[in-house]
Amino acid sequence: MDLIIYSMYVMNKAHNTIINNIGIPIQSNKFKINGHTIHYIKAGSGTPVVLVHGVNIGWGQWYKNIKALSKAFTVYAIDLPGSGKSSSIDFLHADLYRDFIDVLGKFVTIIVKKEPHIIAHSIGAWVVLKAYLNKQDEYLVENAPKLLVENQFFNRKHEYKHKYICEDKKILSLLKIDNSIIKTNIM
Repeated sequence: MDLIIYSMYVMNKAHNTIINNIGIPIQSNKFKINGHTIHYIKAGSGTPVVLVHGVNIGWGQWYKNIKALSKAFTVYAIDLPGSGKSSSIDFLHADLYRDFIDVLGKFVTIIVKKEPHIIAHSIGAWVVLKAYLNKQDEYLVENAPKLLVENQFFNRKHEYKHKYICEDKKILSLLKIDNSIIKTNIM
């Protein structure tokens, strides 16, 4: 039990340190969905941008991007179940649809309440694309051309590469992504 309490203390301290280092006003919130307590942060104002992290990383993965994006957008960065300050999950028995895809769809519908841009990485990119393909959420379905999906991979020579899908020049500019590497369709 002491280890759990200490782990929670360390996580809260890291969370607060990241927020303080970003250096802008950030709201930290929670809501309940599908039996999970889901944590997310919100910053900035304007058209919404939803940031969906990779495996087990949490919203803090995006700390270098939040300040820049918040200059032109309302930024929402979610902690998927089992990550960050969201409730833990037994990954061996997780229902990927209920525990991730449906959670993201309901997050956009209940919390964001508008058609967002979506920036996702790794498993987060898979969740977003799966939600879109399953037509999980009215806002995600309308949002297909506004996705920025970043997936890191190694090629046969084991060189680190990135693939992007995006058409929004404002997002690309704020994140300083070279337009020459953008792929504008997912097939």
